[in-house]
Amino acid sequence: MLVFRSLTLFAVMAAGVFRCMSSAEAAMLVHDGTLVNVVDVTGAPVGTSIDVVAFSVTTAGTVSLDVRSFELDDVTGSPVDLNGDSEFAFIDSYLLLFHDDGGLDVSDFIAFSDDDPDPAGPLGFSDGSVSIADSFLSEVLAAGNYLVAVAAEPFFDVTDPAGLADAVAAMIAGFDGTPDKPIVLDPSGRPRGNDHGDYRLTISGNVAAVVPEPASCVLWGSFGLCICLPRLVRRIRRPAMEESVSSAAEPGTLMGRASQTRTP
Repeated sequence: MLVFRSLTLFAVMAAGVFRCMSSAEAAMLVHDGTLVNVVDVTGAPVGTSIDVVAFSVTTAGTVSLDVRSFELDDVTGSPVDLNGDSEFAFIDSYLLLFHDDGGLDVSDFIAFSDDDPDPAGPLGFSDGSVSIADSFLSEVLAAGNYLVAVAAEPFFDVTDPAGLADAVAAMIAGFDGTPDKPIVLDPSGRPRGNDHGDYRLTISGNVAAVVPEPASCVLWGSFGLCICLPRLVRRIRRPAMEESVSSAAEPGTLMGRASQTRTP
């Protein structure tokens, strides 16, 4: 049995609440979430949760997905309490965008974003981000239903078919195979692995919120836990995280970035 330390699988997938600010032509959906360690029955951490957020596009057009989480300023190297919770607990985010056709598989994959793609003139800083470690993705989407997964780095290499398959399996399971990927600042201000990290996801465009039915959430989670655990044995290498975190602690250092759309 696997247990979410702060949230159950059902809560991770179904309890996120959108705040909507809309007009006749466009809307902004704001989702506040927390990624947490997943622990086994002994209390040992076995992975980090993945949030899956559903939304719909009402009219074809450009849709932007923007994360605000990383609480170390790229320029000054100083901590910034972005969400005003009096702690520095955050993630190095990773976004994945999928079509929602009622069943999730690799053919539904559209695009991913590791970091903000333009550090020279960051595209995703209008939400208050202070680091390009916060993911930003902009895509022209047709009307329909979509899923966006919010995960923490390091994550699977979705440019590789095997990595994409592992990423989808992790999404279905609700967690990946590497714990302590959220980040906290210790008393000396140095980043280290943590059991939770907060984030805000803002979705902008001709969009509307979609709330999954509870029964489908439970079924999806149970299905994933039954069939996907063997695929998660291959862990993501932790040195990648250690390298990213150490570079983030250096003032003025820009972390590696990636953003890519799958070519049909």
